[in-house]
Amino acid sequence: LANWGCSTRAFLAGEIDAVLREANDAAVNLEIALNMDIPVDEVRQDAEVAAALEAAVERECAMLESITGQRVSMISFHRPSPNLRPYDRILAGRGNTYESRFFDEIGYCSDSRGAWRHGRPRDHAAIAEGRALQLLTHAIWWVGEGDRPEDRLSAFLDRRFSLLETELAAHCAVHTPRKLKERI
Repeated sequence: LANWGCSTRAFLAGEIDAVLREANDAAVNLEIALNMDIPVDEVRQDAEVAAALEAAVERECAMLESITGQRVSMISFHRPSPNLRPYDRILAGRGNTYESRFFDEIGYCSDSRGAWRHGRPRDHAAIAEGRALQLLTHAIWWVGEGDRPEDRLSAFLDRRFSLLETELAAHCAVHTPRKLKERI
């Protein structure tokens, strides 16, 4: 398990390195943030769970920082509970994107689930009012194979399976590679 984790981490580091190199070449100023799942309702009601969350955020940020070579200054929550907002708490010394200020002072627009559920960014009220806009995008919806979100996810899964199959075959002598269709 430790070797698999290292192999996966090294594989991810190569992908992230390529993105960071491209951004540096284009003189883009990137800020690295962590997106993670958390049990919000439990965190608000249970001090022990809140302490475990603090430790998990610190651990995940440290891992991402070791890969990117940059400090993770913000965290965000993947598929947050409707009860999350606002979440005005600093976690492991980092702010989060569900603080009141990000919704009260700044507009929010996301392409979650492969669609602009809050309307197109340029049509957002924050833009019309001259305020900042927090824009959450997911590269998977805009590049790659397939026209529908489901098709893009399937193509992504197929590519990931193929890469993991290659890694497993390279590091485990008893593994017999399967064709992609055999796993379905």
